[in-house]
Amino acid sequence: MRSKVLLSTAILTCATALGVSDAYFVEGGLPQPALGDETMAGDQTSSQPSDAGSASGAGGVRKALGPDVLTLLTTQGFERQDSNELSILRTVIPSQEATVSQYVLLTGGDRAGLIAWTESPNVKHYFLALKEALHASFSPHIKDLRDEAQRLPGKPPRNFLTFFDVALSPERIVFLRVRERLYEIRVTEGHEEAIFALVDALTQ
Repeated sequence: MRSKVLLSTAILTCATALGVSDAYFVEGGLPQPALGDETMAGDQTSSQPSDAGSASGAGGVRKALGPDVLTLLTTQGFERQDSNELSILRTVIPSQEATVSQYVLLTGGDRAGLIAWTESPNVKHYFLALKEALHASFSPHIKDLRDEAQRLPGKPPRNFLTFFDVALSPERIVFLRVRERLYEIRVTEGHEEAIFALVDALTQ
């Protein structure tokens, strides 16, 4: 199983890298998704006033980036543990471009899942290239695939992709893009309710 997961991750990494390079250097930009164009466009429009004040110069106002993740993990009842697992985000995002933070999530000493995230103005590019590569890498055994651009009342737009594919991971995988953050969340069986409550709390 481990060798199969490593092989699948390697294929996914190559596909993502090729997708990003094609989009930038051959096609002149990343492809627009068939699903969620309106939400992506609305997200960009709604963030313009904040962008205007996010300059790094004196007096600039930092763009709203959402909740403090580590504080939120504690308030949601999770313990965290440093992790060197081979998450997809750490595999596909070059370390010189963006930092990926990653922790195992524990409840009562038991593994509930894993969270990895990056914060960058390029998260839309990462998400679109990642989604394209994933759709090309799914095995025939994939289950419970949801790929949606969502608008929840009182919350910012989010892109939500979740699936269970044993060829990629023994746990359910969730990708969540909100503002300038992209999350990868693994869900251990039996902890779905707590993890999806965390997903909702991250959408602030």
